Amino acid sequence: MHDSDAADQRLLTISTFARAVGIPPSALRHYSANDLLVPADVDPRSGYRYYAPEQIAQGVLVQRMRAAAVPLPAMRSVLAAVGPERTAVLDALLAEHSSRSTELETGLRSLRDELSGAPSARVPLPGPALADALRQVLPAATTAAEDLAVVVWVLGPDGLALVATDRYWLAHRLLPSPTDSAPTRLVSTVDAARSLASRCAAAGTLEVEIADDAVTVRRSDGSLLLEVPSAGTPVPDLDRLIASQPPARAMIGVDRCALLDLTASRHRWSGGGEVGLRLRLEIDGAVARLRRLEEPSCTLTGWVARETGDAPAEILLQAALLEAAVERCPAEEVVLAVVDETTPLRVLSPSQDTFTCLVMPMRP
Repeated sequence: MHDSDAADQRLLTISTFARAVGIPPSALRHYSANDLLVPADVDPRSGYRYYAPEQIAQGVLVQRMRAAAVPLPAMRSVLAAVGPERTAVLDALLAEHSSRSTELETGLRSLRDELSGAPSARVPLPGPALADALRQVLPAATTAAEDLAVVVWVLGPDGLALVATDRYWLAHRLLPSPTDSAPTRLVSTVDAARSLASRCAAAGTLEVEIADDAVTVRRSDGSLLLEVPSAGTPVPDLDRLIASQPPARAMIGVDRCALLDLTASRHRWSGGGEVGLRLRLEIDGAVARLRRLEEPSCTLTGWVARETGDAPAEILLQAALLEAAVERCPAEEVVLAVVDETTPLRVLSPSQDTFTCLVMPMRP
């Protein structure tokens, strides 16, 4: 077909078609070479390209995909598809771009932090949940000696872990919120953590960023809620201590209120290793008994589920120490995970599997 024939058929020259769809002629030639928006006719003598008017709709679609950086193979798939199949192609592309965008953002932040010399990690958390977690672990820090009177913040792939201990018992709470940030750790003072708990109790979603020098907490609009500075205190890796606990040999379930009644005395736990009221935990088959050593008639019975190996026959515990841990558990029942006479007893809450306390047993 030559020029006059093209005009008779109302075909459009490449320049006219380019203006109609918003794609430069050079790009149209590139697309044609890749089997996309192929001209309706090409004059064999002049090489002029002609497009049919009904190709304009496809041209406009290609122009919009071009503006959205859709790759050529995906463009071909969209043009070849019909109805919902078209959106399925774009949905898959959108998911891929979202993943790449997240990876790119994470990589750029990591590079920025590395170059600035101040690595940080961040995670979104509900304000009331953060306040609740801080209030759960703070009691373990308030009875600690000066060198351990801190809260440890550990942001890892599973979320934010908060840990505190006074060497005799330890409280650990994980706020699940998966993140691609590099693991980051900071130690804050008890007063700073308590102040943050008070400030974020009635807040909405917060962004918590942990760097070497501070925990920065911002509201959803980006405004600063509070900055908690690093205490600069060297503290052992308490989070790893939880993860490295050996498997329990027996799980014991008891009523929480009854256990608090059994441990109650005029002596409240204040740290320092005071003994006060003592308890003997006895394991007999499928039955467990917690008995006051000084008052054997004061006894609490619970169930036993044996896990692995042989569970110890009895363990000696400080009542006030166990009471401090059990008070933090928000459930009607408390589960005690037992290993042996010297390994810390794990105090667990069935209704909150992200909370764990470790309680040191007494020497026989």
